[in-house]
Parts: sequence; structure tokens; C-alpha cells
Amino acid sequence: MGESQAVRTTGVVAGVANVRGLHESDWHTDLFLHNAAQATVTVVLYYSPRGGTVDPGQGRQLTVIPGQTLTLADVVSTLFGITGSGAIHWEVTAGDETTLLVAADTYNRVDDVRRYGQQVPGVRWSTATLPGGSLSGPAVAGRYRTNLGFSTDWDCTRVNVRGYDRAGVLKVERAIDVLPLTWYQLDDLFGQAFPGLIANPEAATLAESIHRFEVAGTNGRVVAYTTIIDNTTNDASYFLARPRSAGVNEVWLPSVAHLAGANGSQWRSDVFLLSLSTQALSPTIAYYPSGRDNATPAALTIAALAPGQAAVSEKILQDAFLLGPPQVGSLRLASMVGEALAFMRTYTEEVDALGQVVTYGQAIQPCASGNAVGGAFEGRIYGFSHGPGMRSNLILQNTRADATGALVASNILVDVLSADGALLASRTHALRSGEYLQVNRFVEGYGLGTITGGGLRLSLVADGVTTNTGGVDAMVTEVNGNVLLGTNDSRLLRVDLVQTR
Repeated sequence: MGESQAVRTTGVVAGVANVRGLHESDWHTDLFLHNAAQATVTVVLYYSPRGGTVDPGQGRQLTVIPGQTLTLADVVSTLFGITGSGAIHWEVTAGDETTLLVAADTYNRVDDVRRYGQQVPGVRWSTATLPGGSLSGPAVAGRYRTNLGFSTDWDCTRVNVRGYDRAGVLKVERAIDVLPLTWYQLDDLFGQAFPGLIANPEAATLAESIHRFEVAGTNGRVVAYTTIIDNTTNDASYFLARPRSAGVNEVWLPSVAHLAGANGSQWRSDVFLLSLSTQALSPTIAYYPSGRDNATPAALTIAALAPGQAAVSEKILQDAFLLGPPQVGSLRLASMVGEALAFMRTYTEEVDALGQVVTYGQAIQPCASGNAVGGAFEGRIYGFSHGPGMRSNLILQNTRADATGALVASNILVDVLSADGALLASRTHALRSGEYLQVNRFVEGYGLGTITGGGLRLSLVADGVTTNTGGVDAMVTEVNGNVLLGTNDSRLLRVDLVQTR
């Protein structure tokens, strides 16, 4: 333990694997490192096994050139030669640590084409919540199981986990003694980790089962998450747990859907709301559909949250807004008063050969209006592929507003980069006020062919107005299956912001 404390890593990807899991799942991880700087970065990677810690003598040193997206396929096996699950810590030893972006795709592999994956974002310790600060995420049962995991920094030796039911009542609490630089996961919260928390969890509905779980490092920093996993497909959606300070008055949730998609997919969206308040809250939820000027929303509803309540709105466009298909766009949540957290899962739903309803989905984190491409920040998206076995779609949500708060138009430049950072194509998209733009199979639309481990560089076109706020939120959804039939499971790659001045 003393040796590991000497390694002060830059950040962590909490949740990597090369292991067989529950329900005949077969988990693997591809790791992506993107250098958004103008100079080469040298980085050392360390593997932290479940319940263990990093071995300082087993680091793997790599260099990443400017603009490059370095893909390490099945990284736990190929780079470290290990069978198991854990976390990967990285330490930037030369270059700008703020411009080395790290993320992973941890997936259940069915065969050479079909997989069910989840995006696992890397988090720098400099941005993580301070010791004692709590992180919250949703957990549900029924046709799903939920895992809760966390990674610790070089100081943390004790972590507290608390579970609150849908009424906000504390039901379980556990103090866990851990090693620094470890990875720890509580599997199947309702079935294994805390049996009896819900009576007959497999028969519970989402509304009955939803809980808020809270994680806090007592003497160090932690990065925590919950994963909601379909029991039949073993598809997982990874929700990065968020601090109370992440609660802001207004957030956007792009890629809400109620429509039929490519290859027989049927897209739906569930929204999870977690109140951290001792007072009742009434957040407004506005719907901004694709293909129109959204100076005003198309529909509006109000959620009623009791103090501390955890709530879920299933198939929100259908059940809360009473909208029929086809619908796709963004939700804008306001009047959160800094005391509520919002998460969304957008998924395809189908009936399997046994007549069971099964899902494959992606987790969507909220985006505050100000955390978008614009001003002093450009955006980078990296690690997506498009070809016979994968299709990639580009999503742009204009959140730019004037000094009065009215949504205004924006222009955004999108550069497509190869894996080695070469510029392949550029397009400028003119976005109307509040517009949600989705460009399906955008790689083909840009006149390109197959891309593996590609990247995007996004920048707001200057209009000379300095009083506007917000910008453009951006993401790529990488969907399994294209020419070759896949699972229709999607992985959402959210834009990372890089300061340019």
C-alpha cells in the first residue's frame, strides 16, 4: 500500500475488464487516448485490479502524437496480460495533462460483430470531488440489475456507500475499507450486495425499485458510477455518479427518442430524477424536437419531486408528453435550483425469440447550458468507428442564448480526423435557435468511407457577439450493426471541452 501511494496518477477509467460475468456475459475493454494538444504527450498506464492496487513497477509507457486517437483494443488482455476486472489509471509524465483525453468502451462480446457496449469516461483527479463530498447515481431492479463501483485516489482508504429509497429514506449504509488507487464494485445491488432492500427485486417495476445511491471518500477522492444492466441481453448503461455541486438550475438531455430506427431498432427514453433537497421541487421539462427552429419548445411538462425523492419517467415522450412517433430531440430541464440531478437512458426495445421484451441502450449525462463548445473552448470526440459492423451518427444541440436568455442561432465547424490526427473532411453546420440536429451515418455524408478510431474537432464559428452564453453540445452515437447485422446497441461519445485561450 505504501508503494502505490508514491504514484500520483493524473486520472482514472473506472470499469475495465477481460472477464466472464453474470448471465454468460463476456466482458472486454477498448481504451482510447486522444491528444488535443500541439505537442506529443507521454503517458504511463497502470492497471488496478478489483480490491487491489496499482503496481508501480508494472506501468506501460506510451506516446500520443498531436491529434492522434490511440486505440488499445482489449486493453486488459493485450497490454497487461491479465484476466479480471478493475480500473486503468493514467499518469501524464511529459506534455499537457489537461489535453490528453481518455475514455473506454467496456462491452459484452457476443461474436466478431455483435456486442453490447458502454462508454466509460476517464476522469482527471483534479476535477474529482474533494474528500467527504458525495456522489449520487440511480439504481433500479426488475428486468435490470444495477452494479455500483468506484475507484480511489492515492490517499483514500475508506469509502461510505448509502442507499436511499424512492421516498428519500436512508435504507442501507456501508463503510468499506479500501486500498489507495483501487477499484471496487458491488455487484447486483438489490439481488446480492443488499438482499432484502427490495422484496422480490426481479418482479419490481422501475418506479417501485428506483433508489439513489451515494458514494463518498472519507479521506480521499473517488470516482463512482452505477451501471444498469438488462438481465437478458447483458447490455449495460454506465452512469457516472455526480456531486451535489453538479446540480444547476438548467440542464439539457440530448437524444431523447420515440421512433423506429435503422435495422429494425425501436428507440425509447427513460429519465431518472434524483432530488437532493429537503424541500419540494417542481422542475420544468421542455421538449425540443429535431428539424425545426426551437426558439420555443414544442411541449412542456412539470415534474413534482417530494423532498429527497427519486423518480423515473419511463418512455417519457410517450407517457409524459403523450407524443406519438416519430420523435427525436432534446429535453431541457429548468427550475432545478441546484438541488436535483437528472440522467437519461435511451434504448432500443424489442421482443426476443422467447417473447421477452429486451433492451439495448446508452446512458446520457446532463449537460449544463454553459458546458458546451463555444467561447474559449473547442470540442473533441474520439474513438468512434464507422464501417460494415458499426454505424456512427452525429448529434448537435444548440444551447446558445443571448443576454436575455433567448435561444439564438449558431454555426459550428466540424473537422473529421483520422486515427493519426490527419484532417479528412470539414463541414460547417448552421443551427437554428435551440436546434437539435442529428446526422445519421455522417461519415458517409461527409464523403468518407470506413473509419476506425476516428476523431472530431469542433469549434463555434465566431459571430462577434460576446454577450451570448452557452454554445453547442455534441456527441456521436456509435451503433452496433450496419451492413452486417448487429445488436443495435449504441454507445454515446460525449464531447470533451478543451480550452484554446
